[in-house]
Amino acid sequence: MDHYHTAFVSQHKERTDKHKRSMITPTQIKMARAAAGLGIRDLAKLAACAPSTILRFEGGKGAMLTDTLARIQKALEKEGVIFLEPDEKYGPGVRLRSKR
Repeated sequence: MDHYHTAFVSQHKERTDKHKRSMITPTQIKMARAAAGLGIRDLAKLAACAPSTILRFEGGKGAMLTDTLARIQKALEKEGVIFLEPDEKYGPGVRLRSKR
């Protein structure tokens, strides 16, 4: 494989690995908002989406576009939220970074 193809495969693998992370759940968003002290309107403003979008998703009454979900996750992470992946013992969760 030449250098171009090696670099392409490497970049593709890196992008794929970043997206292997499971999507955050409605419950995680609700827990994250509570931990960060954010209301639905606060989060909607930070994530540039409609409050009704978050409300519907958290209530299990609708899906969310991947792009919108990514913006919500990024906004919550900027507020100190860490999203925890499920494992064999526990389900998905959240925690806050320590404030030093």
